Amino acid sequence: MVVSEPLAKESRKEYALRVLRENIVKWELKPGSYVSEQKLAEELHLSRIPVREALKELSKSDIVEIYPQRGSKIAPINFELIQEAEFFRRVLDCAVTRLSCEMATEENFEWLRNHLKQQEYFWQNSAPDRLNELDSEYHMYYYKICNKMRCYTKLQEMNIHFDRLRHISFLMQTDCKLVDDHRRIFEAVMARDPDLAEKRVIEHLQRYQMEKSYIEKAYKEYME
Repeated sequence: MVVSEPLAKESRKEYALRVLRENIVKWELKPGSYVSEQKLAEELHLSRIPVREALKELSKSDIVEIYPQRGSKIAPINFELIQEAEFFRRVLDCAVTRLSCEMATEENFEWLRNHLKQQEYFWQNSAPDRLNELDSEYHMYYYKICNKMRCYTKLQEMNIHFDRLRHISFLMQTDCKLVDDHRRIFEAVMARDPDLAEKRVIEHLQRYQMEKSYIEKAYKEYME
């Protein structure tokens, strides 16, 4: 497991939750694997209480299965949960993108332009982990534009299933349309065209379906 340093003002539970989530999404904690509360606590240099609370929080999203007296299991890949997470994200992403067409300022557009340049650089230099982070930052920024960060926080609870699948795409380097998709969304928002922006978001989020059959074969041991 990859363990990062705690962030400023981050509670022990928040720290444990963030690190566990990152490791699940990045497959450091693989689907179907069992984890020990005690071992996790030792790796995070925490007591068992915040780790237990973090695992319980993750279980609400069905990404962790808790078995009393036996431990906890990282949930296998479940396409039904992924489709539900994608649906939830699509509803929210479309809404904030439409709002961004009205609310975005020139300062916001400049931030997005610079961010797209970073995405292009890391795509060209085959840095999937960094590109994955930039992908999340890019979509989160539209929530910031609309002052809907509470919605984004709630989205993350369920979106972990979708994010975990998306990480495979980055590792396989099959997601060559990622930056192009982001650029098309940006151009639609900059043109103040909410219908086109929504269409671009839907196209972008549904790309995983094109890779579904390949992923099911290549990672079948991790499927439910």
